[in-house]
This record gives sequence, C-alpha cells and structure tokens, in this order.
Amino acid sequence: MDDLLGEPDANAIATTVALLRSMAHGELAFNPAQLTLRGESAEIYQLALKAHSLALEHTCSSILAGQGSESDDAGDVGFHLGEGDYSKAENVLKALSLPVTQTTTMNRPDGWTETLQNEYYFRIAGPNSRYIFFLVGQTDTGGWGGLVGAGVWT
Repeated sequence: MDDLLGEPDANAIATTVALLRSMAHGELAFNPAQLTLRGESAEIYQLALKAHSLALEHTCSSILAGQGSESDDAGDVGFHLGEGDYSKAENVLKALSLPVTQTTTMNRPDGWTETLQNEYYFRIAGPNSRYIFFLVGQTDTGGWGGLVGAGVWT
C-alpha cells in the first residue's frame, strides 16, 4: 500500500479535519504525517491508509460514509485516544472535544474487515446536511482509537 496520498486525497482529509475543528469545543490536534487526530499510533496510521485504499476501491472519498454520500469532499482520518473507557460513543465525542449529541448506531461499512477489537460504529449529525461517522475499537498495541469520516445527505 502506498503511504503517499495524492493532492485530492490530502484535500479530502483536510476537509474532514476542518469540519471537526469547526465543531470542536477546544483544540483538536492533527498530525498530518500520521493521518491521526489526538496522538500517534502506527496501528491507527495503517488503519487510515487501509480506509483510504478501500475508499478508492469503492470509488468514494470516505469508506465510512460510503458511496451514498452526495459529496466526495471529505476523507477518513484516524484518531488515537489511548487508555480509558471509550466503549461508549459519548466518551469518544468528549475526548475529541466534539459536542455530545444523539448518536445512531450503524452496521460496519461495506468492504471493511475487522481490525480493531470490541469495534463499534456510529454517526452523529453535523452542520449543513453532513453526518460524521466513527469506527471505534481497541487497538492491538493498547488503548482505543479508530477512524472518523464525513458525508452529505440532504
């Protein structure tokens, strides 16, 4: 898998990061070299690259949002939360400084293979007909992390 992303892919990731930052209550750090919000994890970086590759295979910008999104301007970004009780969506949102709002539990995205332990998938409503999708689980190397992506539905 190629670790280098092209400009359209980098722009899609930047769009997701900008959207999340616009929703965040505090600072939301992003490490572009690791494609990861909040910390570093080689495992989460590989997960982000895998998501990117699957999105390309499915001709969409976000494997989490899928082909049903009306826009292909947002990509999937990894996040690493570390140790803690992140088995609940509310705790993940708080850790990412995002508003704790109503969540909808979802089925795993098409084409996705289980990578994380105790994995779960949910979405929240964002601004301007956007939905924010989260894939969360425990990593093999310790702690919690996952992916976040965005799509548009009107």
